[in-house]
Amino acid sequence: MIRVLISLLVCSLWADLQPLGVLEKALDEILATNSKFAAEGQVGSERHVSQLLEVAKAYVDFEEMARRSFGRIWAVFSDEQKKEAQTLLAEVLARTYVGNLSRASRNSVKFLSQSLAGDKAEVKSEVADKDFTQKALLIYRLKKVDSRWQVYDVLIDNVSLTANYRSEFASIYDRRGYEGLIQELKNKVGNKK
Repeated sequence: MIRVLISLLVCSLWADLQPLGVLEKALDEILATNSKFAAEGQVGSERHVSQLLEVAKAYVDFEEMARRSFGRIWAVFSDEQKKEAQTLLAEVLARTYVGNLSRASRNSVKFLSQSLAGDKAEVKSEVADKDFTQKALLIYRLKKVDSRWQVYDVLIDNVSLTANYRSEFASIYDRRGYEGLIQELKNKVGNKK
């Protein structure tokens, strides 16, 4: 009974968070995860990536991100293929950004603003490199899913992550079909099966 009450309280607090607050909370959880694995000398390990994915599931709408990333070819996938492609995309994202995330600090990320339009939002942020000599503009696109804000796209220096993947994935699919695309995603996560 106590667990149910705590869960309801957490869900209630979560629902009250604005998009910028959600991203700050996500960043804090990611940085705590990175600190734990850095202390153990395990940054980039399977456990680290797995833990980052668990954290990300609360903040990222991977289904929407996959739908946008695979674009026109998403419609021809079977339900099983969609599930496999979505899982691999989530792993690619975790592995791609584990290096960048492992070097991030709370001081290197500055949230600039948020704008709301119904059930959609954008949060602008600035991310500095280790020496604070270069900065990149990141714009997170979020939408409300079951009363929670979740990320479905990220613009890095005004280039959409999902649009970039959509172009790449369509090209691979057109040349090599579904199996070739899945093999390419598996290669990106280090799974050669």
